[in-house]
Amino acid sequence: MHGTKDTFVPVETSREAAQQLRVDHRLVEIDGAQHGFAVHEDPQYLNPQSQQWQAFVISTAREWLTAG
Repeated sequence: MHGTKDTFVPVETSREAAQQLRVDHRLVEIDGAQHGFAVHEDPQYLNPQSQQWQAFVISTAREWLTAG
């Protein structure tokens, strides 16, 4: 999972890495999210958008880990 507005590790890094993987995978891009799936102005994740991104990340990871 990668935020499309990540300024710490650009999303292009994950896009390039995903193209080289030879195993089943899926790159999930979170539109507008920065590094850590939040915004720099919201370090405590109090913004509803930050909370929505966090919930999406957790839900998506849980589905992937329990698929089977």
